[in-house]
Amino acid sequence: MALFSFLVLIVIATWHFEPIPEATEHIVLDVNAVGKASVAYYKDSVIYYAQRIAVGDSFQWLTEIVDSGATGIGAGKGNPVELAIDKKPSPHLIYFKHGLYYTTKDSLGSWQSIALDTWDYYKSGLDTDTLDYPHVVCGGELRHYYWDGSSWNNEYIGGMGYVSLIIDRNNNLHIGIGPPLIDDKQRYFHYGFRDSTGWHVEYISGFDVRWPVGIAVDITCCPHLAFYDFDSSYHSVKQNGLWMHENITRLGYFGKEIVIENIIPHVLGNQTTDTYVRHMWKPDSEWLFEDIYSSGYPKDFAIDNHGYLHCIIVDSLEIIYGTTRPQVVYEQTNSILKFSQLVTISRLPLSISLFGLESVGEIKIFDITGRLVKGLALSGNTLDLTWNGLDQYNKKVRTGIYFLMFDQKEKLDIKRFTIIN
Repeated sequence: MALFSFLVLIVIATWHFEPIPEATEHIVLDVNAVGKASVAYYKDSVIYYAQRIAVGDSFQWLTEIVDSGATGIGAGKGNPVELAIDKKPSPHLIYFKHGLYYTTKDSLGSWQSIALDTWDYYKSGLDTDTLDYPHVVCGGELRHYYWDGSSWNNEYIGGMGYVSLIIDRNNNLHIGIGPPLIDDKQRYFHYGFRDSTGWHVEYISGFDVRWPVGIAVDITCCPHLAFYDFDSSYHSVKQNGLWMHENITRLGYFGKEIVIENIIPHVLGNQTTDTYVRHMWKPDSEWLFEDIYSSGYPKDFAIDNHGYLHCIIVDSLEIIYGTTRPQVVYEQTNSILKFSQLVTISRLPLSISLFGLESVGEIKIFDITGRLVKGLALSGNTLDLTWNGLDQYNKKVRTGIYFLMFDQKEKLDIKRFTIIN
């Protein structure tokens, strides 16, 4: 029998948490495609940027100063900084400094800043498009600033509020607009969309929104919103021109941090009965949930290209970074279990190949809850097999997240993927 050694032991749906030294509640998070986390935060009139890097056999946060003179009315209020990591990956930041500033690093690694707007109070949105060009929507008067490769441009949208921004794969912009003031007369709620014809903003009626609105888009470019409505939390999605709203209060409240894994929404909130931070997701027709941290509240949420989750939690004594990404410095290179091609999303049947086997084994398929879906037996010299999408009861599986696992003595390998029927 051939023996293999592995540096990775993956546990399904396991969260890892660690403090971020010196960080404050004025913090935001983003990750690059492979899951490397970065944060930006405001502390005592200074904007900091920190990356989580491998040092020896562990991880550390490498922090640097972006701007040491970030003062102004909004510098220490609400969300004074936003962060986006592009595909290169390079960081892009906006922050308050007697106005709204944008900054990124030049070819020499120095931060280069430019003033975009005179507003410096309301939360603004930041994201990058498929060309890695930055887009900013200022919450003060809802104005869109964007880089076209040679110069900055801007266009007026209209209105005012706390803005969340995301850009889909077709370079269309989506914004969620929360109320600008905690005032009975101004708790309105808008969604905005920009395509090749310009901006389209609509009022979403029937809600009494009290906080900024979280926004995300799925792989079909449909927008998803998460927001808090006085005493309830909602998830909304727009499909075929119509909004569908669902109350997820029974799972938590203050749920406004949202990301999408392909077509599956994930929301972070606080449990209604105590201070637990709750992760809620909907792989099918029902919402699932787990309490992931015993205190604090979620501040930011991100997902990488492998489907691993990353979050920031503000605890009473420290700022916590959490992730479902396996905590290994050296990635596994002699993997046994492989797809015949690189697969993160698949339509059935799914082809699977194995390498280096000299004995009988079995591949097990689990769903996201950890339930065994199917066992695929290997015999003789079989190195390739196909899963037709039927479970152990010969029923077709539903759209969702699944795990392939091969486990035999010294051999252990797990792959995560999504099936779309």
